Amino acid sequence: LKVFQEKTDGFYGGREYNKVCLALLSLIADVSASYFYLVKDRLYCDGENSKSRLSALTSLYHFSQGLLGSMAPILPVLSEEAANSVPCLESPLKMGWYSQPEWLSSQISDSYTVLEEYRTLINKETKKSLEYNAVLKVTQEDLSLLENYSCDEVAEVLGVLSVKYDVIQDKDCKDVQLTPSTFGVCERCRKMTVDPSHTRDLSQDDLESEPSNLCQRCIRVLDDLKA
Repeated sequence: LKVFQEKTDGFYGGREYNKVCLALLSLIADVSASYFYLVKDRLYCDGENSKSRLSALTSLYHFSQGLLGSMAPILPVLSEEAANSVPCLESPLKMGWYSQPEWLSSQISDSYTVLEEYRTLINKETKKSLEYNAVLKVTQEDLSLLENYSCDEVAEVLGVLSVKYDVIQDKDCKDVQLTPSTFGVCERCRKMTVDPSHTRDLSQDDLESEPSNLCQRCIRVLDDLKA
């Protein structure tokens, strides 16, 4: 978003409004494929007040507010209507350009470049990456970047069930080893994370109110909802 804002700022300064529109469409397409699609699991299935879900909502807030501020000069009515439809968003016409300097981080940028490299390798191997666990063959340099994030966060970006690391010396030997999951499909989140040895027995009343084949995360979330 920060890179997009810097580009559009230059386009606005040069009155190149057609390039603003093209950059806007490109950003939405890129983020939809690389972030919105993957973060749905956290938004829909994690605990309502969990750190992971609130983190996703915070990112969506900043993205939406920043995007509407960038749109407002050429699409004032649309951006204002979009803000009015979401209570937490401020009017982009009143707030103006919304951006934070910390959004542009060389560490995040370098980490994303590394993750994109491994995601490309995964996509070459399978079109159903969410059915696989991945072992990444990484250099120590790459590992130092990826260790700033949890394995769950890396797995989410790569679109796999889980991630482990295998350190290598030769950067030309970077690779991904994919292993199909042996677990069952959770009836709530639809991820292949149901360990048969950790399922719980439900009474007939419970079976009528909730699925029986649930992963540990979904069991905890539903238990919290009942409390």
